[in-house]
Amino acid sequence: MPANGEAVAPLVARHHAWVAAAWKRAPDAPAYRVLADMYADHPDFRARYEGRAAGFADDLVAAMRAFAESRLS
Repeated sequence: MPANGEAVAPLVARHHAWVAAAWKRAPDAPAYRVLADMYADHPDFRARYEGRAAGFADDLVAAMRAFAESRLS
């Protein structure tokens, strides 16, 4: 599925809501993009998501960036 696809958006919205609950505020587009960058760049986060499925870290990061652009900007 494409990162900016309509099937992916509700899943990323759930992730965004989960982050908002953890942070006690909803991340705006820049904050959500920074979080996506951290998932991409930090070896612990990358290992965690790659442990779920090969390529998942990059897919998640792309979906988060697309969500930030289309839904939060």
